[in-house]
Amino acid sequence: MKKFLLTFAIAAIVLGANTSCSDDDKDAIDCTIEAAKVDIHHQVDATDTKKVTFSVEYKGSQTVLDEISWDFGDGTPVEAFSGLTAEHTYADAGNYTVKATVVIQDGDNLCFVEPREEVTAK
Repeated sequence: MKKFLLTFAIAAIVLGANTSCSDDDKDAIDCTIEAAKVDIHHQVDATDTKKVTFSVEYKGSQTVLDEISWDFGDGTPVEAFSGLTAEHTYADAGNYTVKATVVIQDGDNLCFVEPREEVTAK
């Protein structure tokens, strides 16, 4: 554990020493921070347990672009949905990892964030 903390401290010092902002960088959006503000939630349909509704929650102050691409983790093609929700019916029961590609905008700056959610279709 001590070795990990020492490595982490050294990396933080090195990265901090090599980080600077030019006038152009001052307005740049910090995608790492914005990614932590995005989450996926899901709701399995009570009558059809292979049908799942997904939603994206963003707790930041920037703009989320209206179109989100969804990879439902079952081999079907990635689908783009307008808005923060999507619905998908799985052909087979199983566990799937769902990924949404969310674009966060701050002026001319964009962040592409890809939160994941584990879901079980029965």
